[in-house]
Amino acid sequence: MVRRRFPSGQYGNLLVRECGREYLEFDLGTQDGDTSFLFEDEVQRFRLVKSGPDTMSVFGYTDPVYTYVILHTDLGGSPMISALQGERIVIGKDLGLVRFLRVDSFPYVLQPIEMLGNLDPPLGMYRITTAMIEDHQPGDVLQFRNYQGSVLPTGQPFNYSKTTYLSRTDTPDSVIYETAWEYFNIASNALTTGSGTYGVSKNEVYAELPFEKFNGSFNVFRRSGPGSCFPTWYLYRENAPSLGICSFGNCWIGTDTQGPPPSSNNTAQLGLGVTSYFYQQPLNGGGTHYFSIRDLVYFVKNGVECGSEISVGIEASPTQTFTELHPNPTTSSVVISSSVRMERIDVLNAQGQVVLQIAPKATQVELDLTGTVSGTYYARIQMLDGSLVHRKMIMSR
Repeated sequence: MVRRRFPSGQYGNLLVRECGREYLEFDLGTQDGDTSFLFEDEVQRFRLVKSGPDTMSVFGYTDPVYTYVILHTDLGGSPMISALQGERIVIGKDLGLVRFLRVDSFPYVLQPIEMLGNLDPPLGMYRITTAMIEDHQPGDVLQFRNYQGSVLPTGQPFNYSKTTYLSRTDTPDSVIYETAWEYFNIASNALTTGSGTYGVSKNEVYAELPFEKFNGSFNVFRRSGPGSCFPTWYLYRENAPSLGICSFGNCWIGTDTQGPPPSSNNTAQLGLGVTSYFYQQPLNGGGTHYFSIRDLVYFVKNGVECGSEISVGIEASPTQTFTELHPNPTTSSVVISSSVRMERIDVLNAQGQVVLQIAPKATQVELDLTGTVSGTYYARIQMLDGSLVHRKMIMSR
């Protein structure tokens, strides 16, 4: 799609292309009520009827608009019943195409679409910031697997990192998180745990409109499909060959790869983080290959669990651990039941401080929380098999 902003007092033509092949041209200079041809076959005809002018508020910005209404008839001019009949396409003077539609199986499948963002004036989701990608709430859990090396990884030669978000503090220009983390190093077979604080900027720009074009790379910005366990916006980038990250800022420059062009892509999922894949083929077929991989394998987002949690580098068994808290919220105590024996439970407050530790060695235990103040707490439960489960608890008095 090509979006144009028209000079003050003027309307030109708006050209909408389909993957660089078919296109529609809207002549905004035509008279109100004019009808333009859209499509025709042996049984039906589609036309666009221009109406307006009018005004429309988009992201709080009021823009003069024209509306094109789809007229679907047979070849004799009699109206036909269809999903497209009477649908509107709205074009703004400053914002361009603000309401349109997608037809996947013409003319039977219809998906209305509205403008996501606009660069000038800057409205809506016109840019992606670091804080939009790292947008988490207390209780969220993210687990990544990471690999760097010269051999294509097989089996489980990954390092694993897991972050549990304990608290969130917003400032005008940043977001500060208190976290608990775990890191498993496959080479040393060591599991390291800890807690800490980190911040992300609300002003650091990761990408900006147009998301679809970037120095020759292939970009896709869309909403995840209905089959995903947690719907989110994501930006997929298949980076152009011979591009590298600037050492002096948030940009890309031409890079000498010292060999054939690398294969590289990354996906920024808003609210989850960035996954990436990089492969460099050695020059003239000699030397060593290089891989760099970062995958999101498991997460808990706003109480929704996706993927399979990996404990100390070993994939979780097909039979998932069942852990339940009751009652939750609670006023005094909570009973934790599990399908696997619980070896240790740490109860942390919203600041990441341990307020209670027990070693139940059982599949059910009652926690007495009468000495704690009202608020949010997190139970970090170590199972018999070494896996860790995190559960959120609410103390309400």
